[in-house]
Amino acid sequence: MHDMKKHILVAGAAVAVGLATAGCGGSDSGGEKKSAYTIEEIQEGMGKFCDSECKDQLTLEADPSSIDCSIAAMSPTTSNPSNAELISLFEDRVNKWFPNVKASTTNANSDPVLQASQMDTLVAKGVDVIIISVADTEALAPAVEAAQAQGVKVVSVDRKVPTEVTTTVQPNNYDMGVQQGEAVAERMGEEGRVAIVYGTPGVTEFGERTDGFMDAVEPFPGIQVVAQVNGDNQTDTTYNVTQNLLTKEGSAGLDWIVTQSDVMALGIVRALEESGQDDVKVAAMDAHDPIMTEIKKETVEFTIPYPQTVLHGLVAAAKVCAGEPVDKTIGIAHPLIDKSNVDEYFGMNGIGEKP
Repeated sequence: MHDMKKHILVAGAAVAVGLATAGCGGSDSGGEKKSAYTIEEIQEGMGKFCDSECKDQLTLEADPSSIDCSIAAMSPTTSNPSNAELISLFEDRVNKWFPNVKASTTNANSDPVLQASQMDTLVAKGVDVIIISVADTEALAPAVEAAQAQGVKVVSVDRKVPTEVTTTVQPNNYDMGVQQGEAVAERMGEEGRVAIVYGTPGVTEFGERTDGFMDAVEPFPGIQVVAQVNGDNQTDTTYNVTQNLLTKEGSAGLDWIVTQSDVMALGIVRALEESGQDDVKVAAMDAHDPIMTEIKKETVEFTIPYPQTVLHGLVAAAKVCAGEPVDKTIGIAHPLIDKSNVDEYFGMNGIGEKP
């Protein structure tokens, strides 16, 4: 590592309620371990959704084997596939790509108070970089601010933190909402009845997606958004609220139900199938394999990928460790996926890369 003070926090992946340490890969011959991956291979490993601009932002000048610092990945939970994957990907790739990095992870079990305490512990241990996906954007802001004030670098992934961080890695959620709204408007002929099932209140990204959708359909007076209900980013919760929604709408019916994650879309599909209302169309976001299967079955019209960003966060953290500049925001591509191109993206586990 360069002369930079070793304090970098990478918030985004986590495994244990306390701290878990990921072992290092590479040679066992002692001294500096050699990475088996070139910089170009690491870029390709960030997946299909890291387009040319993303790759330019995340070009590592240093030899991957020379990255020698401590990086912690903090996950808000492991109870859903995306966050569980965040942890497993971080642990796997940090060992392969940067074998001299000392890696650790935390899992907050959806508890922002616990996650703030975990961050304080990491700072006290002298971690160089924290990659964090926050359990609650507002609640974690003070802990992130305190970490940065003590010289720790914070890489925010998946969810934006409303305070100064070293860099934020994520797709533009508002643009994703606009993209979803425009696609729905076009496919429904600019008129019809729509319901929105939104995600966990307090998570900025879900609000931005709803705002984008509403702005996209606002120019079309024939489109009626008749309900907005909370699915809490859980399949079973969404199943229940969708059942209630279908009962409430009754004979007036719905033409589309749109939601902000694949997890919730699965609950919507189940409720529609059980009610026999398979004429109601569903739009999703995330692009994980279960929803890709539903697209192939034509029970979901389309999804917009929200790629797993922990690998991009890891490379950004490595650049920080090497003393290289990083942009304040690193964007990730999110092409619309429907039946016409689902095979192109199927099996990529939300990161644009075959496992």
